[in-house]
Amino acid sequence: MGRLWKKFWKFGAIVAAIALIPTAALAATGTFTSNTTTPAVAGVNTSSLAGAAGVLGHATDNGANARYGVQGVAAGSGGIGVFGLGPKYGVFSAGTLGVASGKYLSCVAATGCVGPTALTTGSVTSTKLAASSVGTSALQNGSVSAAKLDASARAIQPLGSGESESGIFVLSGQGTTPGYLFYGPITFVRPIPGYAGLTVSFGPSINCLGGSAAPGYLCIYEESRDVASTFHSALKISADGGSVVYNGGATGSDFATGRWAATQP
Repeated sequence: MGRLWKKFWKFGAIVAAIALIPTAALAATGTFTSNTTTPAVAGVNTSSLAGAAGVLGHATDNGANARYGVQGVAAGSGGIGVFGLGPKYGVFSAGTLGVASGKYLSCVAATGCVGPTALTTGSVTSTKLAASSVGTSALQNGSVSAAKLDASARAIQPLGSGESESGIFVLSGQGTTPGYLFYGPITFVRPIPGYAGLTVSFGPSINCLGGSAAPGYLCIYEESRDVASTFHSALKISADGGSVVYNGGATGSDFATGRWAATQP
């Protein structure tokens, strides 16, 4: 009877010792696997208190190296590292939202990652956008109206280097002296800063073909004129325009019409 009691006592002591081992010690490390849609690990919390968590990950070291409270990795082209689902937030960040270098936000919603109601007025300024970060493909039709542009953006912009513009000219005159000059205006809708350096050429020519102008040229393309009139020159009066000049006949009315093209040097 004494031996039996001793064995029972030892067994009871072992059971008690196991019961006293902290849960944290039992779950300190371990790998759980599943080969079905059933999660390998599930954390459930039925509390309705604020801050209740089903799973908590806490990296406690204060060092400067990158550490993760919770890390999710999913292999394959359809892998999603972390998935969150909630009526209010699927995933909530109480700190700065970081996106790894070379990665970007990808959103399924038709409104994009950030909807129109998600930004307050003035929250995104030009200083927060990198050069070329917003391309034409990122803008919906009608998303930028004249009312959203400041005065400098709405102003007519001068031609940049290599940019072109074109227009028409119509002129008429009446004189009594053979070879008299008559003029017709040409207007540069977009100012040409390098107007003084433009070379005038009567097209078609090597630098004036197909109704266009090579860089640094003002090309004149005649379409009609009276028999007695001949092209004389074109005057470059200012960055806003100039005149087409023709020689007229001795008597009667003279006229000429055509097109011009100019390209900023």
